[in-house]
Amino acid sequence: MGEAKQDTTPFHRIRWLAVVGGFLDGVRLEFGPGLNCIIGARGTGKTTALEFIRYALGAMPDDRDACKRIEALVSRNLDFGRVEVGIQTKDGLTYVVSRPANEDPVVLADDGAPTEITLKAGGFFAADIFSQNEVESIADCPLSQLELIDTFDAGNIAELDVQIKHV
Repeated sequence: MGEAKQDTTPFHRIRWLAVVGGFLDGVRLEFGPGLNCIIGARGTGKTTALEFIRYALGAMPDDRDACKRIEALVSRNLDFGRVEVGIQTKDGLTYVVSRPANEDPVVLADDGAPTEITLKAGGFFAADIFSQNEVESIADCPLSQLELIDTFDAGNIAELDVQIKHV
């Protein structure tokens, strides 16, 4: 039997999450490439970890009420501390995104030196982050499912949309 071919498509990835100060001071979670799963009992910080990552990366949901809920959770748990997320771009470059509560994220070099890079453009590093409720609502709505699937090949789909409009 032949060996299975390994996918070498480049992708963005979250390497780790660290909390400095606040309720979870000193927590550091390491993530492997590919799918990671956080499992734990109720009240152990699973949702807080997810929302810290989402908050740090500025990957907030479109729903204003959901944003307010996340910002309140971050404020309660982070206090005057900050959340840091180690990232790796699809080009293999590594950075740290640091964000205190109620401030914009800052992209640092791996050694902590400031950079001029911003997350606002979206092309530098992108992450799709969904809470349990968001995953359930996507599963309930075929249009949401299609929108999610389309994000996997957005470049080619945009090109096809241009061709369709031209025809």
